[in-house]
Amino acid sequence: MIRKIGFYGASVFLSLFLLLLLVLRVQWGGGASYPDLSSTPLFDTSALEVVYASPEPPGNVTVSASGRIFMTIHPESRTNGPLVMEIVDGRASPYPNAEFQKKYQTPLGVFIDTRDRLWILDHGNHGFQRPQLFAFDLSADTLAFHYLFTRAEAPAGSYLNDLQVAAEKEVVLISDLSVMRQHPALVVLDKTLGQARRVLERDSTTGAQKWTIPALTLPGRLASLRLGVDGLALDQAEEWLYYGAVCHEALYRVRLSDLLDNALPPDDLRERVQWVGKKPLSDGLSIDQESQVILTDVEHHGLMRLGRDGILQTLVAAPGKIRWADGCSYGPDNYLYFTDSALPDVMLHSRKHIRKKSPYFLYRIKMDFPGIPGR
Repeated sequence: MIRKIGFYGASVFLSLFLLLLLVLRVQWGGGASYPDLSSTPLFDTSALEVVYASPEPPGNVTVSASGRIFMTIHPESRTNGPLVMEIVDGRASPYPNAEFQKKYQTPLGVFIDTRDRLWILDHGNHGFQRPQLFAFDLSADTLAFHYLFTRAEAPAGSYLNDLQVAAEKEVVLISDLSVMRQHPALVVLDKTLGQARRVLERDSTTGAQKWTIPALTLPGRLASLRLGVDGLALDQAEEWLYYGAVCHEALYRVRLSDLLDNALPPDDLRERVQWVGKKPLSDGLSIDQESQVILTDVEHHGLMRLGRDGILQTLVAAPGKIRWADGCSYGPDNYLYFTDSALPDVMLHSRKHIRKKSPYFLYRIKMDFPGIPGR
């Protein structure tokens, strides 16, 4: 009798396991390898400068016009240490101080606007806590704004990831990667009104295509993590917002005025989105004064630039050195800063593994076109 129950239990377990594999295969499996769009790098790897070697994987970075550098620790690291830091002379200190770290949950996106305010976006543990937004006045290092998102604005399963700020209009533009919920969207927060709304949700431009990233794919392509809209870049005139999904072949842009038009029907907004050009599978974005968009190339360990003529150019590629180019931001003197979050060594790994794979790096590279500090 005991043997029969044991055999029956094993059969049930095997059936459930096979069912799980089937669900994974149908929902997350398959896909195709993305074409290699890289070219001969414009810069040699010797152009890479280490700004900070971190014991924890960095998330995003932003640099002010005066050269102040701020960085988040990637939430996937699950660290108990400081989550937002200022980097000065190769050393990190909690920002704004050690005590304030208790108010953060999972901060990731950072941005410095033209009014010299540091914005910090906290996705609230995939929306299962309360996602929130902080803004600090850097002239006094004091909290200037705090916003708690509602469930309608950032539901459970959301992942508020990157942001840009149109300072004159007091508007914050946010990408919802939506890893768990799979409803990627842009979120437009009107600071004056004190409310946000979701746009282009589950649109073909914000969602992922069926491209696979080997570092995020199970053997046999049984399941692959395909990620939606992530990087954002607002041009210097604050006219166009550029955006791209990680697992998508194209970069898009939409006018800020259209995003702010509450009366514009969703279908009309979709029709006004413009295709900009082909891109690599990318994470973070930045933009220079010539409206050339900088994209991280996560598969080929570097950075690319999409010119206004639609031509893609590899800026730098460093296999074996850059593991996952993540967030990027211009600082003064045409330096482009970017984080290497090394996500393949972080996501779903133990704390022991993450510590073993340290250090992690914040880099910078001197660019050949003038940038826009903070972006």
